[in-house]
Amino acid sequence: MDGGALVFLSKRLASTGAFEIDLDRSDVGAVGNGLLVWGFQLEQANLSLGSWSDSTNTYHPGARTVGSYIPTYGTASTRTAETCELLDLRPNGLDGKDVSYLIKFKNNDDVRRDHPSNNIRIGESSNLGSLRFYRASDNDQHITAVFQNNANVFSPTGFQLSYHNRVMVTREWETGRIKVFNNGVEQRDAIETDMDTWAQINMDGTGSLVEVAELAVFPFAMSDVDAKIATGTSYASFAEAADALNYTIHD
Repeated sequence: MDGGALVFLSKRLASTGAFEIDLDRSDVGAVGNGLLVWGFQLEQANLSLGSWSDSTNTYHPGARTVGSYIPTYGTASTRTAETCELLDLRPNGLDGKDVSYLIKFKNNDDVRRDHPSNNIRIGESSNLGSLRFYRASDNDQHITAVFQNNANVFSPTGFQLSYHNRVMVTREWETGRIKVFNNGVEQRDAIETDMDTWAQINMDGTGSLVEVAELAVFPFAMSDVDAKIATGTSYASFAEAADALNYTIHD
């Protein structure tokens, strides 16, 4: 096959660990009855989004899905690595002005970072006017919510998360009121109007490992009561919290 795709089911031989493809024909040597494969490639299927359980402290992986097809057109082709860098939510109707970000990190160990770059930046084209999540010091520490206005001032004051991994940041555009909630408690309440819109999520991935278990975005500033509930320990997942608070989660 040249420039085409072949999807098949195979069986694994337990005795050797090899995979076998059966054509189920006795005359495969005859012209027109065989299958010639050039540039055979075997890769593990992509893993769809799973969920994290607070009650068992475990991650439940999603189903495996077929990866994207890369045509060769008669010549060898190297598949580039999958990337997850910039997620622009504006086409989905989020303007990033009045907004709430609810993030549950898979882990938040108190460790020393291995690179000074960002992990997650929510903003526009630079650090200025953005909200970021990363380890903000070379000393051992947890993930920190960092704010940097357009005048290059770190305002409001950042907040280092506790071992509790769930955090919510709310922002009212007109007033500039920004709040941070962690472990069911309001940790920051400040006014900063010199910020950009927060509708683009940039995942650099060059700093110390930061794993996100769940992330939800709301096109409004969540109420204090709901933000405390959402970041507390009353519910094991976002889905449970959304059901209790009568919110709708869109995949």
